[in-house]
Amino acid sequence: MRLTADGFADALDLAARGVLTTSIAATFALAALPDAHRLSEGGHLRGKVVVQGP
Repeated sequence: MRLTADGFADALDLAARGVLTTSIAATFALAALPDAHRLSEGGHLRGKVVVQGP
């Protein structure tokens, strides 16, 4: 599957309208990036790992 500009625009539109969503499994501060990476590598997550900057 290839991501095209049109497909990306469609995905952005769906996300903006709240149709396309994702769940967040964990949120980490940037300083805890190694911990976030370890969690991500372990797999078995239901959702995304979010790293927040300063």
